[in-house]
Amino acid sequence: DYLKNHGMEEISIEDLGTKEHVFSHLIWNLQGYRILIKEKPASFSGLWVKKKDLKTTYPIPSAFSYFKKKIL
Repeated sequence: DYLKNHGMEEISIEDLGTKEHVFSHLIWNLQGYRILIKEKPASFSGLWVKKKDLKTTYPIPSAFSYFKKKIL
């Protein structure tokens, strides 16, 4: 629904699994997906970055490092 509501059509959706991230006061149960889309929508408020830039330019919080390893 999110993709369709933002003008994106998926080619494939891959389940990357789940990961638990523990903070001192709460636990996040995270579910990751790799989604390939047909084309970038004309209007979207997010960032589109290349894998090489994800490694060096854009920091990813440690809670998501499990998924970063899977997509890189």
